[in-house]
Amino acid sequence: MTKNNIKKYILISIVLFLSIMFIVRRINNYVMKKELAEQNLSIIWAQQEALNPENKWMTTLLYRWEFGKEEELLEDRYVFRDFICNGDGTRLLSLIRYNEVVEYNIETKELDHIVNTKQLDAFLREKGYQEEYYDDACLSCPRYYDNENKISVMYGDFIIGYSRQEGLELIYVLGNARDTYSWAAGDSVLLVNQYGGRISSCDLDTRKRRDLLYKAGPFSQVAENNTFVLRSQKEPITWLYDMDSNRFKKILKGGIGYPEYKITSDGRYLLWRDNIPVMSQEMDFLYIVDLESGRKVRLKKWGFDVPVSGMTWS
Repeated sequence: MTKNNIKKYILISIVLFLSIMFIVRRINNYVMKKELAEQNLSIIWAQQEALNPENKWMTTLLYRWEFGKEEELLEDRYVFRDFICNGDGTRLLSLIRYNEVVEYNIETKELDHIVNTKQLDAFLREKGYQEEYYDDACLSCPRYYDNENKISVMYGDFIIGYSRQEGLELIYVLGNARDTYSWAAGDSVLLVNQYGGRISSCDLDTRKRRDLLYKAGPFSQVAENNTFVLRSQKEPITWLYDMDSNRFKKILKGGIGYPEYKITSDGRYLLWRDNIPVMSQEMDFLYIVDLESGRKVRLKKWGFDVPVSGMTWS
């Protein structure tokens, strides 16, 4: 066999291999999207755009994508951030900018103002906390709990709850907390992301706290089957952790920026937003991962000029 024939054979093999990989990927994407459509799953995300090219001010657009259908614009008036849907996908619990918790009714397009940072400051003062404890507190991670009858939010080192019947309630005071927590074990336990790569478990009945995991990065909310997804702090690996069996399952390897995870309530699918940070901007990628089979499909890619401020299942 001559050198030219060898080169030709190698080139044909490479083209054939890439073609097969492309076909396999397309089939995988089709199968996953078909499965998601059959389960009536959809996603909601918020992205910021300058609607008028001559106007540099960004408007936040809220989109919903139901699999098998076109994207649907839900809202363009409010700066939604860090949000999550209720169980039937009709309401969105969200932050507006960085200073208010609201609930948005997707069907009626009505906004219910729940609590803002000034009210939280006044509440903590009434509880006897000096201003130094919450002066620079950040508002993050609004969540439903108690069968969606109540909401909670992290405000600095405080987890604060709210219901229409009882008003504000101080649920737990943390130390060295970051911006993520989740309800677990029938809403009797809080998992909290703390500085130093620790995920702590806070028992609300005994008021005891213990370190559950170490060298951990961002994590998702806990699903109904007591599993959640987390990122390793040492290397770019995403794990599925089972709280009942105390076992890990490797899900993904790779990722560049600071990820955001949202898991379905049944623990079957993961919504994963990855990003490539460059200077003060970032390019975002949105993936869906089947946590049983490990299959992954990329849904969207946003350019550097379109910041993404939140995403969730609905």
